[in-house]
Amino acid sequence: MNKGLKYYSIILVTAIFACLNVQTDSSPNYVELVNPFIGTEFRGNTYPGATVPFGMVQLSPDTYTTGDRVSGYRYDAKSIIGFSHTHLSGTGQGDMLDLLLMPTKGDLQLDPGKEHNPDTGYRSRFVHENESASPGYYTVVLKDYDITAELTATERVGLHRYTFPKSDKIHIILDLDHRFFSSGLPSEVLEASVEIVNDSLITGMRRLMGLAPNRYFFFAAKFSKPFQSYGIFIDNQISKKRKHASGRDLKCYVNYSTGVNEQIQIKVGISAVSVEGALQNMNRELPHWDFDLVKKEAESKWNKELGKIEAEFVNDNTKTTFYTAMYHTMLAPVHYSDVAGAYRGSDFLIHHAKDFQNHHIFSLWETFRAVHPLFTIIQQERVNDIIQSMLSVGEESGSLPVWHLAANETNIRTGFHSVPVIVDAYLKGYRSFDQQKAYSIIKKNALTSLNTGNFKQSDLKMLDRMDQTVSISLFRKKGYVPFNISNQSVSKTLEYAYNDWCIAQMAKSLGYEEDYHTFITSAGYYKNVYDAATGLMRGKSSTGDWREPFDPFEIINHWQDGDYTGAIAWQNSWFVPHDIPGLIDLMGGKESFSNKLDFFFNPRAQQRVIAEDVAGFVGQYAQGNETAHHAAYLFNYVGQ
Repeated sequence: MNKGLKYYSIILVTAIFACLNVQTDSSPNYVELVNPFIGTEFRGNTYPGATVPFGMVQLSPDTYTTGDRVSGYRYDAKSIIGFSHTHLSGTGQGDMLDLLLMPTKGDLQLDPGKEHNPDTGYRSRFVHENESASPGYYTVVLKDYDITAELTATERVGLHRYTFPKSDKIHIILDLDHRFFSSGLPSEVLEASVEIVNDSLITGMRRLMGLAPNRYFFFAAKFSKPFQSYGIFIDNQISKKRKHASGRDLKCYVNYSTGVNEQIQIKVGISAVSVEGALQNMNRELPHWDFDLVKKEAESKWNKELGKIEAEFVNDNTKTTFYTAMYHTMLAPVHYSDVAGAYRGSDFLIHHAKDFQNHHIFSLWETFRAVHPLFTIIQQERVNDIIQSMLSVGEESGSLPVWHLAANETNIRTGFHSVPVIVDAYLKGYRSFDQQKAYSIIKKNALTSLNTGNFKQSDLKMLDRMDQTVSISLFRKKGYVPFNISNQSVSKTLEYAYNDWCIAQMAKSLGYEEDYHTFITSAGYYKNVYDAATGLMRGKSSTGDWREPFDPFEIINHWQDGDYTGAIAWQNSWFVPHDIPGLIDLMGGKESFSNKLDFFFNPRAQQRVIAEDVAGFVGQYAQGNETAHHAAYLFNYVGQ
């Protein structure tokens, strides 16, 4: 392994591994050590529902669809809207929540009701005493209807099992308008359709604009018991005769009469390609109705993955924390190709993956730091799929993933952090992808630039908020990103420098000496935003002036004029993982560097709550934010 890459590759794993293990019949039941409710309160933004490792389906309850509840569920909620099939875990932005199903009893209601008023709409109250979850399984009692819901899943199919009371007024609602709403992003169903194929099969699709501005979702829902009647809700009207409808505010429902404790199951295949793909996924992965078998197989898949690390702890709480955290690492990226290999590419055309499984959900600013290096150790068979998926994005769209979701580039966060993921894997010996093509895509991505002289400064600022072309152009032209032209300027400068160092290592390995010298030079541009007077990384204008006023403890909205991505100067100034000796020298040598670290981690040092979702402070260090996760390990480099 290259010594430089080791800085990031071993940060997480060396501190927590006892050993890698192959699971045997006598191995522990790791599923019992996971608590999927961890992270569902405050701003953890996790979901408790049913999925398998890296599964396309994340079948989970939704309690909220707005604000900071980006996973759809929050533990302190009083009511459940229903159960949708796709969710994001641990992200700061929301989307997904595709195809909500909700079983109800009594008079039909088609409005979900209000989030803070459980008595409205078709939502139902619930209590945690009647709710439980484990990897691959979720269950809850819908209190208002006396209905028990159980969920499990395969990779591409969600399986519902509902146990009903005796009633002649049982309904199952399929809501295609249900989605996540964000005050900062548009949310709109661009088109949707539904078809009642027969008395036990419903198919449909929708295309949405949200965090991913053009996202496709197709489904096929098969019912274990033929429904007695149905209805389609469109244009604020119910039609009981139409079998097909297209529109935006689209829902449908089916009706049943049930006996005491009668169970009805629904299996839902999903696809980003077509209804036919969803049907094929369903028929191939789940040709039967054995719920308990699917649950058992899901648990077996989780036990296999969780059993790759055998860790010993003093108490059970710590063991639960560890294995739940490990569980969360395998909720993304997820499968994006159908069982036959078809997937929707970043050009929105249909492609076929050859010799790999296409994946999506690359929240790379968060995950390149530790999760992807961890994958090179415990997900070795999956690393090639992930790299090939990233390279496919680069080929189809002309740019490698930044924060990639469902064939869409959201351009959230800074840097080009698919680069360190690809290079880290390459330098560790993962070579099953076309290395020359990979390097060509990486180099093209890094050198994509704009003639900034053709634009006014105000135009550049507007362009920069849409993508990173402007800022990378300025980085190459000036040796840093000016704060008066580009927001998040310091973070971008530091991260581009790190990305270029990674490219230099791959260029050197492939024998491209000229490229190596080009990129190793720009890897040192981090020095251009270091202010010796304050001893911190600081915003610099296009004329070379430092930002004034300067408060190293203040966070400014980075989407507007802030210099740091979700951080303050004290947290972001440590981000030179590729040249720690150089950073030590820049900060005045080992003693000065050590004193700075002491102050940074001093619980008595000045501290401010910099954002609602940043928590876990030790001095200025915040465990609830990614930018300085590596900082504690920097003591090692000064003999501390």
